[in-house]
Amino acid sequence: MWRLFVWTGLIACVVFSMLGGAAIASFDAYGKERGRQNAIDSGVIVEATMSEVRYRGRARSYSPYQVYYTYRDENGIQYEGFALGSFQTKEEASVCLGDKVCIYIDGKGNSIIVGNKAQYTWPLIASISFSTILGAGVIALIVIYHKFCKLSKLRMKRKKRNRLKQ
Repeated sequence: MWRLFVWTGLIACVVFSMLGGAAIASFDAYGKERGRQNAIDSGVIVEATMSEVRYRGRARSYSPYQVYYTYRDENGIQYEGFALGSFQTKEEASVCLGDKVCIYIDGKGNSIIVGNKAQYTWPLIASISFSTILGAGVIALIVIYHKFCKLSKLRMKRKKRNRLKQ
């Protein structure tokens, strides 16, 4: 019986670790999207330079090469983000390097291309869902643990009574 409890605990730890990691990643994505929305709300528009080509891999996207912009403001704060991403070869993507793109900035390192919208609905829903599942799982484990402890105590009492009767 105790082996089942140990294995259940180990599996629960792995599942809770994965759920916790997903919740943290979702909260992080939500924070980034809120930062992008703050940049839009600030209304400060600047020109950033497309400065880097990154290989994102074929498994992640149908277009493996993406172009990123960078901008440094007068306070030394660095802004960077995704600019374009429909390139099959590095040579195609490299043609865009040096071009300018207008971005919103917020003075705290958050930026977004003018015309794009912050999409924080999905990360918010995911973070709330993962956190709720995680909380419900912890409560369920506590209930199961208490039931297991009660069963163990009852069995020990029965064994003790049986020994005394003999």
